[in-house]
Amino acid sequence: MAATTTKNDRLHRMRRWVYAPMMAAVAAGAVCAGAGIGSAQSAHAPADHNWDAVARCESTENWNLNTGNGFYGGLQITQRNWDWGVDQIRFSAGHYFADRPDLDSPANQKEVAEALLKVVEIGVWPVCGRYL
Repeated sequence: MAATTTKNDRLHRMRRWVYAPMMAAVAAGAVCAGAGIGSAQSAHAPADHNWDAVARCESTENWNLNTGNGFYGGLQITQRNWDWGVDQIRFSAGHYFADRPDLDSPANQKEVAEALLKVVEIGVWPVCGRYL
C-alpha cells in the first residue's frame, strides 16, 4: 500500500525548508546585533534605499493605501509580512507600530521594509524593487 502525500505534509515540508532557514538567519542576526557585531549604525539609522521610489511605483506614494487586495500602505506590504517585520523590530527596539501598514507612518513602513529586505531581499517587491 503506497503512502499518499497530503496537503498538510507538503505544507510541513515547505515550512521546514523555507521558514526554518529564514528564521535561523534572523536569529543569527539578532545574536550578532546583541553582541555588538555588525554595523556600527543604530537600529533606527536610515539605510541607503530609495523607499520613496518604490512607493511611487507601488502606490503612487499613497502611504495610506488600502484597496482591499491584501496589500497595504505605500510599499504594498501584506499583513503577514508586516506582522513578521514588526516582530523583528520590536525584538530589538521595542517601539510602537500600527496594526497595518496603511495605518502607520511612512517612516515606520520603511523601517519594516528594511527588516524584510534583510531576509527576503527584493522578493517582496518583484517589480518595483528595482528602484531600491
